[in-house]
Amino acid sequence: MGVRKFLKAVGAYMPRLLAALAFIAMGYYKLFEPPEVIAANVIWFNRAGIELVRTVGVIELLCAASLLLPLSSRVISSLTALGASVLVADQSLLALIQLRRGLEANLAQTLFLIVLLLMTLLICRHRLAEFRQLEEALQDHPTD
Repeated sequence: MGVRKFLKAVGAYMPRLLAALAFIAMGYYKLFEPPEVIAANVIWFNRAGIELVRTVGVIELLCAASLLLPLSSRVISSLTALGASVLVADQSLLALIQLRRGLEANLAQTLFLIVLLLMTLLICRHRLAEFRQLEEALQDHPTD
């Protein structure tokens, strides 16, 4: 594999990997840390309760899996686009909540994740378009 091809592959997967790692870390934290530790760091914990925090942790881990599983199977899948879309919506709502509550310190992290997820969506869209073109070309020229 040439250097150019390698760099193109790394560039295509890096936003997805970074976003997945961030959501794995956040989901793991919300799922496995003691409630006292979470209460000290998660501002909405006191209003929501441990059950909701744990549920959000599970959802974040599932969404991270939807970003990573297509990578491991090397199959183009709409699962990544679906996971990234759900996470963009989630993080956009979180950004609005942070703005309304005056939590600008957390806003930079949220906006960074939104950018990574939007990059992932653009890459997925491009790859799905390439896959469809290849599929159409194979249908036009069947091999016997």
